[in-house]
Amino acid sequence: DNFYTPANGEFYSSFKYHHLERHQQEIRLLRLLPDSRSVLREVELLDCIPLAEAQGKYSAISYCAGDPHRTRVITVNGIPFNIFANLGEALDEVCHFWVENHADEDLLVWVDQICINQSDFQERSHQVGFMQSIYHNAEQVFVCPSSDPSTGSGIYWLQRLHDDLMSNCSMQYASKKLPLDAEQLFTHFDKLSKRDDFQEGLPGFLNLIRAEWFRRAWVYQEFIVSSHTHFLCGRQSISWSILSTIFEFLFSTRQIPEMVNLWDEFVRMVPGIQEIASSEDTQKAVSSALFFVKSKAEWSGTADLKDLLNHARSCSSSDPRDRIYAFLGLADPKYMIEPDYSPQTTFADVLADTTRKIIVYENRLDVLLYATLGHRPHHSQIPSWVVDWAGT
Repeated sequence: DNFYTPANGEFYSSFKYHHLERHQQEIRLLRLLPDSRSVLREVELLDCIPLAEAQGKYSAISYCAGDPHRTRVITVNGIPFNIFANLGEALDEVCHFWVENHADEDLLVWVDQICINQSDFQERSHQVGFMQSIYHNAEQVFVCPSSDPSTGSGIYWLQRLHDDLMSNCSMQYASKKLPLDAEQLFTHFDKLSKRDDFQEGLPGFLNLIRAEWFRRAWVYQEFIVSSHTHFLCGRQSISWSILSTIFEFLFSTRQIPEMVNLWDEFVRMVPGIQEIASSEDTQKAVSSALFFVKSKAEWSGTADLKDLLNHARSCSSSDPRDRIYAFLGLADPKYMIEPDYSPQTTFADVLADTTRKIIVYENRLDVLLYATLGHRPHHSQIPSWVVDWAGT
């Protein structure tokens, strides 16, 4: 089994994955039974589907995998399969959303752990190479940022806040234009801050933006290229169109001194929140959420690979090679850097190959300046000219 995924030796010995054709960009999809009353979640694996034929007919799931030793059992084509416990929660969230909104339609999803044969390093490398296309061609992407049920109250809180602002401050809120009318906002938020339901939802909101999902390497690409995105937590849902508006609005109010003072006073009113809200982790989480909002709004099809890899320094991944591979789909493919998950390919090899190919493609040495930045945790394994994108 792949070291970074739950053990499934028995499944691989009982079930045969069919070979996927590279030139047709074939993928696999799962058919879920959302309202199944079975003790185990039942899924059907559909093999060898050309991506062009599947376009717009499936959903993709973006989640934070978590500990590979914390698992849950489902059945894939009737055979027990160990999945990440967080993936199990994500499937539950998606099925609940589907029953509430699309009860009469088939639920077809793509999810990495099952739809890619994790025991086949060549297939894994190939599928990862066009994961950008898989998420971009999905009808919708379901983001499940946390398995903590309290984050559901955070989504509910944001949805209620959105509805309230649309009713009471619609002109300012919908346009998101600064400067905002500080007096009107202050008066309205002052009333809101005294409501019990508003105070009770704040911890959930903080847990939401502090979710590990925002710091994982792969989810950035999955999110940026998605056409329609829904965030699901605690059986609550909110679309990205609403979530981005409320995020941007909330963060923009920090530019108004009166609102800053009101927020600080509000935080002090909610028991046990002040320390969390003012912590360094929360400040980093806010910066990360803002970065997601800004990146999504400015996405034009490709980004500078060096900028992407510089962002990778603040991301985490189980396999260090994913610090590079998770961002390749967002850059110009002419860099010619291809994922290689074979056991003999080390992270040091990937770093050296990446630095070399950036120099060749750009025909300049600017990238070497990045080799001087930050702490180099892998300095003993790589030459000094190689950029260590894991260094912070």
